[in-house]
Parts: sequence; structure tokens; C-alpha cells
Amino acid sequence: MFPSEEELRERYSTWSTHNLLSVLHNKGQYTPLAVEVARAELGERNVTTSVVDAFLKRQQDLEIEKRIMQCFHLTFWEKALSFFVWFTPFFLERAIKATDGRYTIMAKARQSRFFSIAGFVSALMDAFFTTYFNLPPRLSILLFVLFFVIFCWRETKFSYDLNR
Repeated sequence: MFPSEEELRERYSTWSTHNLLSVLHNKGQYTPLAVEVARAELGERNVTTSVVDAFLKRQQDLEIEKRIMQCFHLTFWEKALSFFVWFTPFFLERAIKATDGRYTIMAKARQSRFFSIAGFVSALMDAFFTTYFNLPPRLSILLFVLFFVIFCWRETKFSYDLNR
């Protein structure tokens, strides 16, 4: 059930100008009523065009920065470390919290998490195949490395959403 106009007015009266501008900027994610109430609230606050321009400029800069930073991928050795040593993404995420969380580090953390999960799942699958088919140790290791190569190839086919 959607909130009523009065509920939206109460809620939006406590929001910052930046949040209300964000509602207007992302109006496709909100109901028309919510957009209108946000617009009315901004009108009551007498928001100047310079504030709106600064907000739009910042949104545009963030979008450009996200696109650029999503192009930075892990090196082969970083992928291998994340794949074969599953807990490494936790150290990288801790480093993000220690810094200002720039998009380069965020992109690398998402990629590292992907390879960590892929490595763990691959190890489980490798253990299953080794046990079920009674594979020798060398073939089991080769299968695990094959999983790594497959995930490296597959990872190049998609980008990481930094908004989550």
C-alpha cells in the first residue's frame, strides 16, 4: 500500500534538500504523488537554482566517475589470490572502510568477492567430483585450476554494480 499524500508531506518535511532533489532526479523510482510532494516541499524551502545546479553537477560527476572506475579490473594475481584464498575479500573490505571508499577500491572489492565465492563453490564442486568419480589428486588440482580459468573468462563478460 502506498503512503497517502499527508504521510508523504510529513516524511518529506524531515528530509534534507539533497534527499528531496534525489527524489526528483530519480523520479522513475517513485510514484507521481511522491514526486509532486517532493517538488512542493522544495518549493516551500525556496531552493535556489544554484543549489539545484550544484546537485546535478555532483550527480553527473559521480556517474562519470562510476563508469570510469568500473573499467578497473583485478590483476591476474589478485584474481588468483581471491579465488584460492577465500578470506582475502574481507581484508579488502576492511581497507575500504579505512579509506574514503573510492570507486576503484569498491570495484576491486566486488570483483574480489566474486572470485572468493567462485573459489569456494569451485572447491566444493571439485571435492564432489573427486570423491564421486574417484579422481587422482593431480586431476583434481587440474579441475580446480580449470574452474579458475572458466571464472576468469566469465568475469570479463559483466560489470559490477557499485550502488549495492
